[in-house]
Amino acid sequence: MQCSHIFAVAAPRLAANAVLIRLDAMGFAISAGSACSSGTLKTSRVLKGFGIDDDTARRTVRVSLGWNTQPEELEAFATAWAGINA
Repeated sequence: MQCSHIFAVAAPRLAANAVLIRLDAMGFAISAGSACSSGTLKTSRVLKGFGIDDDTARRTVRVSLGWNTQPEELEAFATAWAGINA
């Protein structure tokens, strides 16, 4: 199954929880792991199913786009992402 409105991205050095805290402070609502494992600290079984190693999985966040997501919001996210991963 492919969902063009949901994507996962791994930070090069930061744990997903650190990324979540930083991006949340900037006003972005993202998540770590899969939606079906929300609230757990376990490594995502979905990422494991894709063959993602544990280290990368611990650095991966899930980003969902809504029907009303605007291009400028995507640009702001990309800028914020680049800033915390610099």
